[in-house]
Amino acid sequence: MMEIIKCYILDVHCECTGTGNRQKQCTLKKNRPNKFLSIFKQCISTNMGIMFFKVNKIFPLLFFICAVQPLFAQHKPIIYDTLDNWLTVGTTINVVFEKLGEPDSVGDEEIWGTTGLKYRYYQYKRWGLSFYSEHDNDLEFVYDIIIQGTSTFHTSRGVSIGDNKSSVLHKYADCLKNEFAADFTDASIINSIYAGTFFFYDKEKVVKIEIGALAE
Repeated sequence: MMEIIKCYILDVHCECTGTGNRQKQCTLKKNRPNKFLSIFKQCISTNMGIMFFKVNKIFPLLFFICAVQPLFAQHKPIIYDTLDNWLTVGTTINVVFEKLGEPDSVGDEEIWGTTGLKYRYYQYKRWGLSFYSEHDNDLEFVYDIIIQGTSTFHTSRGVSIGDNKSSVLHKYADCLKNEFAADFTDASIINSIYAGTFFFYDKEKVVKIEIGALAE
């Protein structure tokens, strides 16, 4: 599996393969021509969030250490991710109608057994989108979201249907959970199966993204 790790300070990146706990096989790539960058001949990636760049044979023992992420730029914790900067768990149904218009199909109102709340199923075929809503009294809001097929929605970190699995693993490396891997071998889980964001794969490609819950 190929993993691309950026060093923002030097404007270079490592193309790394392998699954070692401490070190991977990496090749240094320059994002732009720069005479200064020519002194760097090798990069070594670690799982501690840093890269080591080995300087040329004139200084064989000299290394430059670079943070993988820009300084002071840390991702916010994610439970329910957001699609196209507006659609997520808790979005009111009126906002969905304003953004997308009338749905292609609407299910009958039913009662959710574990909560006693009323829910309904909505589908927007042209957007590759479906979701359940919950409502209590006059408030109706999105509860569980699925995008697949022809969907062009993007997550908050730029992942969409058809992207490579490696892109998800890189962009969400700080918040992926592994404790459910045995039950969901073709999926990546953020937070928990009870409340989170889930990426499903087929042949190393994202084929479905779900935001909500996989279990109660």
